[in-house]
Amino acid sequence: MESSPKRGPEGSRPNIALLSILAVLCALIVVAGVFFARSQRRSMEASIAGQLSAIADLKVQQIRAWRRERLADAVLLASDPLVLLPANAQNQSRLQGWLESFRKLYGYSEVAIVDRDGRALNVALQDAAPNDPNLGSLISAAVLSREPKVSDLESGPLASVFLDFVAPILSEQGASGGRAVVLRVEASAFLDGIVQSWPIPGPTAECLLVRQEGRRVRYLNEPRHTKQTPLEM
Repeated sequence: MESSPKRGPEGSRPNIALLSILAVLCALIVVAGVFFARSQRRSMEASIAGQLSAIADLKVQQIRAWRRERLADAVLLASDPLVLLPANAQNQSRLQGWLESFRKLYGYSEVAIVDRDGRALNVALQDAAPNDPNLGSLISAAVLSREPKVSDLESGPLASVFLDFVAPILSEQGASGGRAVVLRVEASAFLDGIVQSWPIPGPTAECLLVRQEGRRVRYLNEPRHTKQTPLEM
């Protein structure tokens, strides 16, 4: 029997060339896949960053609009003809009824007429008047500047959080009479309805309102995944 001829080095060269071409193609595919994945990741990150930026801008606009509306309420009440009437028993009784109607209509927890030192002259609720150590300076600033003022978020009783809106009561000539309107609003509706609400579905996204205190920040609303009373963290 004749033995089959042995293949020389030249016979294996086509196979080696084919394997080399396949290896190069595989490497190119892997490299292309890596670059494509990175490109997709950057595109996705840019899209998410754009969404977050748009939502942040929306929240800022909503907070500003809410704040302007509350200040406008204070200015509106301070310019009411019943508020400007001279103080006497009949006018004070009518004024208290109007303050209570205003409080219920616009959703404030307390509404009061105060002097420049913060002493209550008339209140919507009997024996209920805004009381806070920082309120006196806020009232004085509003009376002196003849401009409405708003307090920072403050802690109240029973773990509540509130804001005060103060507007000076001015005469028809624009002179300050040493009195002001104080509107106090519970901030829970503001924090939950405007700040914490998220416009699109998302398991982790949240909006945080914080205040710088030295080298730290204080959370002014309740974080989504940490049950803490506002202002405590």
